[in-house]
Amino acid sequence: EFVVEIFTWGQIGEEFLYVTMEFCAGGDINKLLTRHGMTDAALRVKLYLQVCKGIAAIHQANLIHMDMKPDNVLLTEALDARIADLGLATYTDREGTVTQTHVGGTVGYQAPEIATRKFSSKADIFSVGVMFFQMAVGELPDITSKNMFGPLEARDDPETLDLLRCMLRLGATERPSAEECLGSP
Repeated sequence: EFVVEIFTWGQIGEEFLYVTMEFCAGGDINKLLTRHGMTDAALRVKLYLQVCKGIAAIHQANLIHMDMKPDNVLLTEALDARIADLGLATYTDREGTVTQTHVGGTVGYQAPEIATRKFSSKADIFSVGVMFFQMAVGELPDITSKNMFGPLEARDDPETLDLLRCMLRLGATERPSAEECLGSP
C-alpha cells in the first residue's frame, strides 16, 4: 500500500529499460524538510507509520531496499507516502541475511554493518531511523557523538525519541523489525 505501484516495465533494444509507475504529485519527503525538520508534527507521525508499513511490505517480499532516504519516499497529492527507487534492492535468504561483494546506499543514511558487506533487513531500519531523525530535527544524526540524541531530547517528543533510540542502535540485532516499529508513535 505504501510502496509505489509499478504498472509495467520493459526493455527497448539492448540498452534502454523503462518503468511505468504511479504518479506521485506531492513530490517527496525532502520537499517537506526545513532546517528544523518537518513543521507539521501530525503529518510527520502519519508518514512515520506509512513508511514503516511500506518497508514492512518490502521486507515481507524478502527484499532489502538498500537506499532509504527522503528523496526515495514519494508523496501522493494527499501527502501519503510511497516508497520508491528499489533499484538497489537486494533479495534475502530465508534468514533474511545477505552477504554481498558490492553494496549501495547513500552516505549518511547507511547502517554501520553495510561496511562489513553482511547485513539484513535491519539495515533498512537504521536508514529509516536516520530519515525519521532528519524529519524530526532537520539534520542527520551524528552517530559518532555520545550525545547523538541531544537534538531530539531538546524537543518535547518522547515517542519519536523512544522510537529512534531503538531504530538507530548500532548493533543490527538490537534494532526492531519494521512490524515492531509500528507499535511506536
